[in-house]
Amino acid sequence: MNLLGFVGPIYTPEKKITMYSKCLVRFFGTTECLTVVQDPFGILERISRKLKAGVMGFYGRWGLPVPRRVPLSLCVGITKIAKNPDPSPEELEKVHKQVYGNLTRAYEAQKEYAGYADRTLEVK
Repeated sequence: MNLLGFVGPIYTPEKKITMYSKCLVRFFGTTECLTVVQDPFGILERISRKLKAGVMGFYGRWGLPVPRRVPLSLCVGITKIAKNPDPSPEELEKVHKQVYGNLTRAYEAQKEYAGYADRTLEVK
């Protein structure tokens, strides 16, 4: 899943942080930009183990690592969170449901415009 997230403080006129703004972003169309090479023989796996780093192949336009021209869309879910230096597990769960609930609502509202009306967003 293509999710980006960032947190920014919200200040009062006295320059005190009272809340945070949590923003999750979901991109539509990024999986069509490049194709990942499937390795049925395990060659890339052996190379990855030797290098102790993940190696994968991919290609796009004209068989090069140049992304295909496909429309990309952006879905943004913004949530304001009250500042709490010592949250309980229940409060964390509440904030988690609030943040991902906002993203899911934004996704459901915008997926038809991006051409993904038949898909659903699953957050685990």
